[in-house]
Amino acid sequence: MTAQSLCRGYEDPHFVPAKPSLMKAIQHADVFVSTGLELDGGWLPLVLPGSRNPKIQQGTKGFVDASAKRQRAREAGGHGQPGRG
Repeated sequence: MTAQSLCRGYEDPHFVPAKPSLMKAIQHADVFVSTGLELDGGWLPLVLPGSRNPKIQQGTKGFVDASAKRQRAREAGGHGQPGRG
């Protein structure tokens, strides 16, 4: 298994440029993990379709929204943190 970050530690994840190199980096991925919480909302809607990879598009088994559980916990009145709801 190989994992790759599309954003570097010093970059603001809200403002990562949607470059062709990002699209190419995920072109053959089996899984894409989005941080969610609108951190990648500015560039992800451009990069995912641009990758032309049907396995990782939103709504498919290969697209994982890492914030989904946290959002559901908040909607249920919890904090979305382990042991807190």
